[in-house]
Amino acid sequence: MRAEIPVTFFRRALIDSGFEPEGIAPSADEALLIKFGKAVAADANAVPDVTWAALKARYDETST
Repeated sequence: MRAEIPVTFFRRALIDSGFEPEGIAPSADEALLIKFGKAVAADANAVPDVTWAALKARYDETST
Protein backbone atom coordinates (compact mmCIF):
# COMPACT_ATOMS: atom_id res chain seq x y z
CA MET A 1 0.00 0.00 0.00
CA ARG A 2 1.26 3.48 -0.76
CA ALA A 3 -0.17 6.94 -0.34
CA GLU A 4 -0.86 8.23 -3.84
CA ILE A 5 -0.96 11.95 -3.01
CA PRO A 6 2.55 12.18 -1.47
CA VAL A 7 3.98 9.88 -4.14
CA THR A 8 2.50 12.05 -6.88
CA PHE A 9 3.65 15.26 -5.17
CA PHE A 10 7.26 14.15 -4.74
CA ARG A 11 7.38 12.59 -8.19
CA ARG A 12 6.29 15.90 -9.71
CA ALA A 13 8.81 17.80 -7.55
CA LEU A 14 11.62 15.55 -8.81
CA ILE A 15 10.56 15.96 -12.44
CA ASP A 16 10.23 19.74 -12.04
CA SER A 17 13.78 19.80 -10.63
CA GLY A 18 15.15 17.97 -13.66
CA PHE A 19 15.34 14.46 -12.21
CA GLU A 20 13.93 11.29 -13.71
CA PRO A 21 12.34 9.35 -10.80
CA GLU A 22 12.86 5.95 -12.43
CA GLY A 23 16.52 6.75 -12.97
CA ILE A 24 17.34 7.42 -9.33
CA ALA A 25 19.27 4.54 -7.77
CA PRO A 26 19.94 4.58 -4.03
CA SER A 27 23.52 4.34 -2.78
CA ALA A 28 24.49 1.37 -0.61
CA ASP A 29 23.92 3.44 2.54
CA GLU A 30 20.55 4.65 1.28
CA ALA A 31 19.53 1.09 0.35
CA LEU A 32 20.40 -0.07 3.87
CA LEU A 33 18.32 2.72 5.40
CA ILE A 34 15.42 1.92 3.07
CA LYS A 35 15.64 -1.74 4.09
CA PHE A 36 15.63 -0.70 7.76
CA GLY A 37 12.67 1.63 7.26
CA LYS A 38 10.65 -1.10 5.56
CA ALA A 39 11.46 -3.54 8.37
CA VAL A 40 10.44 -1.02 11.05
CA ALA A 41 7.21 -0.24 9.20
CA ALA A 42 6.38 -3.94 8.90
CA ASP A 43 7.14 -4.77 12.57
CA ALA A 44 9.31 -2.52 14.71
CA ASN A 45 9.96 -5.42 17.09
CA ALA A 46 11.19 -7.80 14.40
CA VAL A 47 13.93 -5.99 12.48
CA PRO A 48 16.19 -8.78 11.18
CA ASP A 49 19.50 -9.26 12.99
CA VAL A 50 21.36 -9.00 9.68
CA THR A 51 19.89 -5.50 9.17
CA TRP A 52 20.91 -4.42 12.69
CA ALA A 53 24.40 -5.82 12.13
CA ALA A 54 24.77 -3.91 8.86
CA LEU A 55 23.58 -0.69 10.52
CA LYS A 56 25.98 -1.14 13.43
CA ALA A 57 28.86 -1.87 11.06
CA ARG A 58 28.12 1.29 9.11
CA TYR A 59 27.06 3.78 11.78
CA ASP A 60 28.46 2.75 15.19
CA GLU A 61 31.15 5.03 16.52
CA THR A 62 34.28 3.36 17.77
CA SER A 63 35.39 4.25 21.26
CA THR A 64 38.93 5.51 21.77
